[in-house]
Amino acid sequence: MMLLESSLIRKITMGHNEARYDGALSEHGHFKCQVCQQIFNFEIDLSLMKVEGLNHFKVDSKDVYFYGTCEECTQNQ
Repeated sequence: MMLLESSLIRKITMGHNEARYDGALSEHGHFKCQVCQQIFNFEIDLSLMKVEGLNHFKVDSKDVYFYGTCEECTQNQ
C-alpha cells in the first residue's frame, strides 16, 4: 500500500486480526466502543507515560488503546 509505505497513513491493529488505517499521524490514542464498534481518536502525551523495564530495548512505536462504551451508546442503554 503506497500510502502506508510513504508514511502518509499508519496501520493500527485493535483486536484479533482487525486492521484499520489511520491518517491522523499526530500523537494520539484510540478508543474502541464494544457496542457500536466505532473507533475514536483522543489526544495523549505519550512522553508522560511511565514505562519501566525497557531501558535496553529499541522502541519503534507506541500505541495506546482503550476499550469500553462510547458516550452515545452509554446514553442509549
